[in-house]
Amino acid sequence: MKIQVKNKLVFLISFFIFFSFCLKLTAGTIESGSVKNDYYGEPSKLQNSGASQKKILKLIDNAIEYLGTAYIYGEATAKVGLDCSGLVMAAFSAADVKLPRTSRGQKTIGKKINFEDIRPGDLIFFYGRGFDSRRINHVGIYLGKGDFIHASQSEGKVAIDNLEQNRYYGQKVAEIRRIINE
Repeated sequence: MKIQVKNKLVFLISFFIFFSFCLKLTAGTIESGSVKNDYYGEPSKLQNSGASQKKILKLIDNAIEYLGTAYIYGEATAKVGLDCSGLVMAAFSAADVKLPRTSRGQKTIGKKINFEDIRPGDLIFFYGRGFDSRRINHVGIYLGKGDFIHASQSEGKVAIDNLEQNRYYGQKVAEIRRIINE
């Protein structure tokens, strides 16, 4: 009798673990899908429906696929993890745009633009903290509606933050660059 109870208990625990795992997968898929839909709804900033808009949407799609990927300094592969410039490089690579590996190198590409002209797909560069406070050492991809995606060292993963809601990032914006022109 004790063996049957133990077997049933093992079965129930296994079932709940499996069920929880399935719910987590489903929630991640729904979350990613709704995130993508949020930014596709901002076409007013993407006036051109040509090849450049398709590239921008493709790189945003790719960047969002990395949500939750572990932050690992110096890495640029999703299997191992990503740092901020690795995420940017990987997302742009999916849109057939090659970028330098580091945020400092990426800062030299494209055209510097004013904050008022920011649109989805633009790169946002940030100053560091402490002794790095005058040096650019972080980069993210603007998604629209004040949101940007980046590999966050403090969160330990690829995440979406908002420039208005997260005062730290809002105050650290150093420069915005447009890589894909219309």
